[in-house]
This record gives sequence, structure tokens and C-alpha cells, in this order.
Amino acid sequence: MKLSWATPEIDALPLEQWERVFAWLAENGYAGIEPIISGVYKTPEDEILSLLDRYQLKITGFRTGGIAKAHHVAFNDPGAEVRLEAVDRFNQVVQYAAVYGKPKMLVGLMQGMLADGQDIVIAKEHIRECLEICCDYAQTYAIEVDLEAVNHNEINYHNTVADVAGFIRTMGKDNLHLLIDTYHMHLEESSIEQAVNAVKGQIGHVHLADSNHMIPPTGSFDFPAFFRLLSDAGYHGTYTLETMSDMTEENITQASQYVRGLVK
Repeated sequence: MKLSWATPEIDALPLEQWERVFAWLAENGYAGIEPIISGVYKTPEDEILSLLDRYQLKITGFRTGGIAKAHHVAFNDPGAEVRLEAVDRFNQVVQYAAVYGKPKMLVGLMQGMLADGQDIVIAKEHIRECLEICCDYAQTYAIEVDLEAVNHNEINYHNTVADVAGFIRTMGKDNLHLLIDTYHMHLEESSIEQAVNAVKGQIGHVHLADSNHMIPPTGSFDFPAFFRLLSDAGYHGTYTLETMSDMTEENITQASQYVRGLVK
């Protein structure tokens, strides 16, 4: 199985510290990292690539929520200029991402929170228009875009897997797929089994976090049942630990040992 770890921005830590983290990940059989990103990193690309190569790791995806947080832009923004900036910044990151191969572009918070009184139909049309441009641009680099169902505390629509899967089906973009996250599913889904079974064939990426948003198995989420569902659904992609747990050797090791014990 391919296991990845969600990390801070590359610029957040010195390369010496990244080397320690990469060593821990490599020792525990991880395939790579999934950093948050707000724009092109200041750390030289060749230095990042060299370090990744040394530990046989890849960047499996970029979490684009960093763009929304750092620059206060979103695809659903009522302002056309803000939406244009959101698209431009996203596509700049796509171009940058291509340096590292074909990491997935992961879209959650970039959808944007609905403002008071904002029409949901119009907001979704804005998202559709932005995603069409971004998916087409990503396709020129053969890069996949994955859209995430996010819990209601962070986005006040597109909260369930069914919501997002239905929206993706209306888009008709071959490189646009579904990102599911166990933490958000725990908060929003009445039935994890029904949610997963309804989107077989649409899942492009999976985030793992327990019910407490920490590494498994520290909460109450039923991971054994979840992994059986994913196996039955034919999912063979990357599983990324995206949690609030510290990026320590102990947590990296514990998460890997637990997940690998469930996914054969």
C-alpha cells in the first residue's frame, strides 16, 4: 500500500529537520509527503528533490487550502477579481507541482465558505467555472485534481461525500476525482458504509484521521470496517495521514504500524 504523511509547507522547516522526518518516514515504509502549499516555495527545488530522492520519497499531493488561508481567496467568492486570483494562484501551484512529477492537487478549503446571504446555486456555479479552468490547466501536466467533502465547521455546504460526488459527476472532467477524509466523514455521514458504497469508482484520494483528528487508533473511528469498504470498492491509491498529531518519530511509526496491520 502507498502511505503518505501530510506536512507543513516545505519552507516551514530547515532542510536538516526535513531530513530527520524523511528518515523516519522511509524507515516506516511511507511513499511520500503531502505538504500544504500557498505558493511557490522559497527552498530551492533541487534541494527538495535531492532530499526526496535520497530517501526514495515523493510528493504525493499538494494541499491547496494554504492558498485560501494565506491569500484570502476562494472559488466561490462573489467577486470576479478574487475568483480570478484564486484560479491564477492555483494554476501557478500546478505548474510548480509538475517539477515534482505528478502530485495530486487537493481542493477542500479553496471551495470557500458561503457568506451570509450568498446564494448557494450561484456559489456552486462560480466553483464550477473556476474548477473547469483549473482542471483543464492541470490536465496539460497530466495532474489529477481531487475535490474534498469538508465538515460544516469549515465549509457550510459540500459536507458529505454524496454532495461532492454529485457535483463532480456534473463537471464531466476526466482528471477531477473525489477526496474522502475519515475525520470529515465521522462528523457528517450518517452511514460510512452507505457513503463509500455510493461512490465506488469515483474515489481518487483518501485522508486518514481518527474521530479526534489525531492519528489512528486514538479515537473511535472504525478503521477496520473502513478499509474493508475501500478494498471492496477497489481503491488502490494513496492513504495520507492528515491529522493534528505532531510530526514525531513516535507518531509516524505508530500510524504506519496500525494502518499496515489493517491494509494488506
